[in-house]
Amino acid sequence: MGIPAHVTILYPFVPPPAISDDVVRALADLFAGFEAFDCTFARTKRFPAGVLYLEPNPAGRFTQLTDAVWRRFPGYPPYEGAFDTVIAHLTVVDCAASDCCDDAGATLGDAERAVARGLPVSGRAADVSLYTKNERWVEAERFPLGGAT
Repeated sequence: MGIPAHVTILYPFVPPPAISDDVVRALADLFAGFEAFDCTFARTKRFPAGVLYLEPNPAGRFTQLTDAVWRRFPGYPPYEGAFDTVIAHLTVVDCAASDCCDDAGATLGDAERAVARGLPVSGRAADVSLYTKNERWVEAERFPLGGAT
């Protein structure tokens, strides 16, 4: 099983062998300082590299989480510093990481039409999961945001 639908907070992160109790405590303390919040995904957008995603609203709440983790773990910039601006997003299709995109434009267009019929989608961001990967992705820890019940 892969990672469920999510908004990435920070990738890449500390490699699994280096995730110590101190790292886990630091993340727990950090996330406890952020209130849980409601969010809505009402529209699709695309990145130029063949990625279709859902835009979260409020995006800034996710960005604040990313910035806080990065400040606490400065050796792990988002996406290895590849982008000047990190855009909070929920990936729907990533043609570079998929073998189902013979024609990226058509694939993304089909996916966009299918997903748009189910929008908006709303939920509550109440916790942050730490996923690690050896042979497959697994949830290693889950951290409640402050005020989450």
